[in-house]
Amino acid sequence: MNAKKELINALGNIFGASFVSIKGYLSVTTQELSDYVINVGADYGNAVLKDIKTLESASYDDATMEIARLKLLTSLLKNRDEKTQSNQSKAQQDAYYHLTGNGSVKLHIENGTLHIFGMSISKKVIEPAKKPAKASSNPIIIAQYKIQKDLNLSTPKWRNFKFEQFDIVKTGGENFSLKLGSASLETSNG
Repeated sequence: MNAKKELINALGNIFGASFVSIKGYLSVTTQELSDYVINVGADYGNAVLKDIKTLESASYDDATMEIARLKLLTSLLKNRDEKTQSNQSKAQQDAYYHLTGNGSVKLHIENGTLHIFGMSISKKVIEPAKKPAKASSNPIIIAQYKIQKDLNLSTPKWRNFKFEQFDIVKTGGENFSLKLGSASLETSNG
């Protein structure tokens, strides 16, 4: 078996789990160091459908809130339809080897980076951000954040973790562990 196929098979075995604990993840954009537990067994498409239904059943008397709700809804609907999704969304679909059936774990074809996409269950900050994210002053964006929180939408809870360096260590039989740069990963089906 060639090295690429062995790597893909090994990663597929590791990510047969539902929950993944990522310890010591360093955000490139904010320089925040955190531990996460994410659900990679969930289906993002189902989360989108649920959020669409929630947004369709909501309405606001306040014009800014209603515009924000409609923008959120339009964005979710647009990216579900192949005819209206962004070129970036289309390109992303072909840029990876998908290692899990639901697409939550993938390997970038050209640069070999590992991407783990899942719903964040918990986050523990170890070192706060050195470059805090800039807060928006746009009233529509502020209203969108409020709606996401008030309606408990699940799609904003999804995160993509990117690892440029990783090592797979075979620990016996079909058991593997994964070292992700300075972070580590553990899996659980519970």
